[in-house]
Amino acid sequence: MSSRSARDPQWGVLRGCAVNECFNVGAFEVKFDVSAIRGARPHMEDRWAVARHPDEDEPYVLFAVFDGHGGDAVSSFLAKRFSETLFDTNLRNLLRDDPQEALRRACRVCDEEIVSLFPKPNGFRSGPGPGSTAVVALYCLTETNPSAYVACVGDSRCVAADEHGCVVFETVDQRPSRVEERARVEALGGTVRVVGGVARAAGVLAVSRAFGNAGIKACVKAEPEVSSLALEPPLNALKDAGERETHPCLAEPTKRPPAVHTVILCSDGLTDVVASDRAAEATCARSPGLARRG
Repeated sequence: MSSRSARDPQWGVLRGCAVNECFNVGAFEVKFDVSAIRGARPHMEDRWAVARHPDEDEPYVLFAVFDGHGGDAVSSFLAKRFSETLFDTNLRNLLRDDPQEALRRACRVCDEEIVSLFPKPNGFRSGPGPGSTAVVALYCLTETNPSAYVACVGDSRCVAADEHGCVVFETVDQRPSRVEERARVEALGGTVRVVGGVARAAGVLAVSRAFGNAGIKACVKAEPEVSSLALEPPLNALKDAGERETHPCLAEPTKRPPAVHTVILCSDGLTDVVASDRAAEATCARSPGLARRG
């Protein structure tokens, strides 16, 4: 089994920031790290991207992981193009007014471009064509209401933890084995078959939503499930509000959901072997996550 550093520029795209270096967005200091292992496959198909909004007065930072299949063509395209699409001037007003809809629009635009670039007019006779899953987190770091908007397409996952390393949110993998996802594929005219013990859309794809895959695009869409997360406010806001309330990992519900402190974006290469809670514990133990400036 071989591996290679995630900092290989061919595997990721950085815009306006650097790995393991703090940068300021308003009252926040943000720091992130990346890691990737090729494993036993001959080629690395996963890609990642981190991009600040080109206008640094805007409070947005995009984090993303793209897990390619059928090659790295689609994941490489998304690593470069998704942030460009989301931060384009055409979506400026929508991004400010409705970030969740802006993410949906960016997914739709990118998928249309991908299908145009990598068409499969012969359908199943030559396979579904290249594709990719995606999980993206758009941070909107306003001082009064800092939020993260998470969009998931496929089985790449977002895991969010509070300051204690307790999981407070995770996306649900979009696979044909989910009852509602199977029904969704079938409602679009597709089929789900179990091949080698794995439920597969059109008998070939182990995810029920994806970018690309033009040969089975009719039933495998890049329509994301989008969620909104409350982030911890900057320290100066906490001081103004008074003493901070602690939130241990309790079985009984609290009056309000805890603020997110650390976010993990990963492909199924991690979540197939490491449970979300273990990943959160390990990450929070080694990193301050989203640092804050008072």
